[in-house]
Amino acid sequence: MSRLVGSVREVFLIVVGILIAFFLDAWWDDPQEQNRLHEALAAVRKDFLATQVELTTVLEANERYVREVSRLIRLEADDVTSLDDADAVLLAQLLPTGGLTFDPVLGSVEALISGGQLHRIENVELGSAIAAWPARLDEIGEDQEILIDTYMAQQERSVTLGIYVLQFLGETREPGEAHSRDQLRLAVADVEMKNRLAAHRFAVVELGRELGAVQAQLDQILALLDQALERE
Repeated sequence: MSRLVGSVREVFLIVVGILIAFFLDAWWDDPQEQNRLHEALAAVRKDFLATQVELTTVLEANERYVREVSRLIRLEADDVTSLDDADAVLLAQLLPTGGLTFDPVLGSVEALISGGQLHRIENVELGSAIAAWPARLDEIGEDQEILIDTYMAQQERSVTLGIYVLQFLGETREPGEAHSRDQLRLAVADVEMKNRLAAHRFAVVELGRELGAVQAQLDQILALLDQALERE
């Protein structure tokens, strides 16, 4: 009987020892995990801030492009003579250019997701928003492809447009010699060029609408990240 009691006591002590070990491991690991999560969220916030700067740059550049290229499309050949040199140069330089595409920073976001730490984020709304972010960016891929396609279609006339621009800007012009408006007038009168510019402008506008919605989501995620980091 005493042997049985001793054996039970030994088993009991072993179980208690294991439980204590598990408790100590959990007590030790939890702060470590919290620190790692905090560092991961801080890195994610840094990437989102960089993405916010990139997004603002793209939106502002594309808004300027749409505004100026609309002037170019509306121009008639006879209007070229009434432009001052600064406006004429600006519009001539728009001919072979296009809108910007959006290139977000995703490294830390993808690392957080692939590292399996999303479930440790207490704010469910934040965790869900971060998890959905890469897929949300994929949704604008089609709009960006259209923008690139219309730009490339416009560039089929790049040789002609380049000649317009170079001759107008007078790369071989003598110092002090006035701009020749003849080549810019030809560009403005080019119906095919205007149609392709209009198609490209539409693609830039559509991308801008999509990116505006992305910007609102980005602002929301940053606000949630700030709250999460303040609480930790």
